[in-house]
Amino acid sequence: MYAEGMGVKQDYTQALSWYRKAAEQGDAVAQFNLGAMYKKGEGVGQDDAQAIDWYRKAAEHGLAEAQFNLGVMYANGKGVRQDDAQAVNWYRKAAEQGFDQAQSNLGRMYDKGRGVRQDYAQAANWYRNAAEQ
Repeated sequence: MYAEGMGVKQDYTQALSWYRKAAEQGDAVAQFNLGAMYKKGEGVGQDDAQAIDWYRKAAEHGLAEAQFNLGVMYANGKGVRQDDAQAVNWYRKAAEQGFDQAQSNLGRMYDKGRGVRQDYAQAANWYRNAAEQ
């Protein structure tokens, strides 16, 4: 509510505080949101390494959006050493849950041969899955 200014004045510092409390208790959505706040620098100094830590916690709980964001961070080398194989790993986890952006990015990785052997059939399959969403 604080992050979105719903029913209260928009206050990223308060949102960060509440997300942190829930995240530290293992709530995957709060972990993801805390990672997003670090990524954007909302209520806290922008810190890609902290974003990675919180995204990873949420991703390990199976949250597809966190898995996708972790893949993006690895693909772009933000907060971690750039690693296409890790990007593919996280994109695949999210893609297999039906996350369309991950399916599209996984298709692109196969299309370009980044982190995997180039495979146009696999690329087409993942692009098709994303398009059907």
